[in-house]
Amino acid sequence: MGISEMSVHAMTAGISQSEVGRSRSVVEIARLINSSNDLPAVLNRIVVAICQHSSWSSCGIMGVNRKAQLSELIVRFDPRLDAASNPPTSWKLDESATMRVIETNQPVIIEDAQVCEEFLAYKEDARLRGYRTVVILPLGNTDQLGREMTIAVHSRERIPVGETELAFLATVTQLASIAVDKAKRVRLEQDRAQRLGQTIEISSLLMELVLAEGSMDKVVEMVTAVIPHPLIIADLAAGTFSVRRSPAPSLLSEQEWKRSVAGALASDIIELVRSSSTSGFKISRPLAIDTTTLSPVVEPLRVHNETVGGLIIFPAGEGLDDLDAMIAQAARLALSVQLMREHVRFRSEANSLAEVFKTLFAGVPRHPSELIARAQRLGVSLPGPARLIVIGCLKEETGEAPSSGLHLSLARSVADLRPGAAVIADDDLIVFAPVGPKEKADHWDRFVNGVLTTLAHHVGAPLVAATSGVCRRLADYSEARLECGRAMTLARMFGKSGQVSHADFGPFAVLLSAMSQPTARDFVRDTLGPIEDYDARHGSELLHTLARFVRSNCRYQPCADDLGIHVSTLRYRLERLQELFGVDFEHPDAIFGLSLALRLRELGQDPARPGRARH
Repeated sequence: MGISEMSVHAMTAGISQSEVGRSRSVVEIARLINSSNDLPAVLNRIVVAICQHSSWSSCGIMGVNRKAQLSELIVRFDPRLDAASNPPTSWKLDESATMRVIETNQPVIIEDAQVCEEFLAYKEDARLRGYRTVVILPLGNTDQLGREMTIAVHSRERIPVGETELAFLATVTQLASIAVDKAKRVRLEQDRAQRLGQTIEISSLLMELVLAEGSMDKVVEMVTAVIPHPLIIADLAAGTFSVRRSPAPSLLSEQEWKRSVAGALASDIIELVRSSSTSGFKISRPLAIDTTTLSPVVEPLRVHNETVGGLIIFPAGEGLDDLDAMIAQAARLALSVQLMREHVRFRSEANSLAEVFKTLFAGVPRHPSELIARAQRLGVSLPGPARLIVIGCLKEETGEAPSSGLHLSLARSVADLRPGAAVIADDDLIVFAPVGPKEKADHWDRFVNGVLTTLAHHVGAPLVAATSGVCRRLADYSEARLECGRAMTLARMFGKSGQVSHADFGPFAVLLSAMSQPTARDFVRDTLGPIEDYDARHGSELLHTLARFVRSNCRYQPCADDLGIHVSTLRYRLERLQELFGVDFEHPDAIFGLSLALRLRELGQDPARPGRARH
């Protein structure tokens, strides 16, 4: 006789055989608490231990599947059961006693399940397996799938279930719950230790891939493989989004979600990334899609204090746990390093290209063949034919150089839109764009508009694209740069956004570009303001007459015909201008001044410009 058996014998001397059996069952289940940490094994041994030393012939543990509305068998001990009969393993909750036990947290006793009309699932199962009395008790715990569990014991005969028997069953159920808790806790610790090891390994692999100078695509592929949640990797410089899995599959499939991110949600996601600060993946931000608001965690990817991208994760539940956050941090670091490498490489090439064009803009280079060869190595074919596009904000900025992210984004975009195109960073961004021998105007306009559309995601202000004529020789680039600069000055002076060129401002463009906006306004006000005020007070048309007369090169009859009046009427109005305002139509300088003031006034009153100044 073993030590444990001797102990039980000593404890049970003088008590009934049934009580001895119960004690043995209690001892057996108590031993389970320390003997195994494998939950399925623990559950199997519990149902065996309950039946081995008691009057119960079989025992089962069920889990409640509320979603499917079923009571599902987890484990069963029934030595007389014929497996070939294919007995059921799930029962409808509304025909079982399981839900009553769970909701009341009290046992249910069925004296004879074979004639019980209240719980039809037990009646059918009892007749199939040949048992009578049943007791179902709450286990007070859940299995690995989160199902609430109950224990049911069965007897092949009808037996009375008294207080002693219920106390015994309650005791073994409580011990079983403790064993389940311990097994789950140990399993959780084992899983966490395993995940921690995997997290460290994943972090190492990510950094190895980055340090080995793997491609951005490979880094993105690995990040999306190791983070189990839906995510978006935003590359603001490239204007691209790497999207994996839909965060709301009931609303949008993965393909629909990808299209939405690249389309309608693009600007919202870019703003989400730019407005976020580093939080270690602890702070969620709202993102509305249709009628649903998602709560992703957002970490910006930064290079030299500039946000160039973002890692957006849509976790299930309230947020990322500590280990998921560790993996996400490793992914963020890998992506940031990869973006930094790309930016450093790009910045080096951009600086070299800027030096080439700086030399071109300064005039004819001393060693043109060397300059052409240097440009060729950087992907630029000189001398041409090509055009320059100078891009800047409508409102003149403080002279700060364009950001690396903006420069890189535009460089990638123009290369896609037009092979051979390149971007040079100056006070403004300059696009070098090769042109075909017979390129149509609408084709060129589409290219310029495509460039402006790309920048619209980065700049929240109206943009100007000042275009030059075609450069065919190295010597042409210096004048082309000046030409674009003059057009940019004029566009800013008169609030013209979009594509502009030197020719848009007429023969006075060079003179106008040398004038500041306040000076131009003062000149127009001093020259034409008194005439405009007089017309407003008297309902006359002297300013309109003056403009038509100057435009007709001071010829009386063509001007009268244009106005639809008699020449004598025209002469009268011109005489009034001379009398009231001292306008001298015989002096060339006076005529030039009037022409310039009228041209400035027309530009300042461009109806396409919102909020135009009134002269």
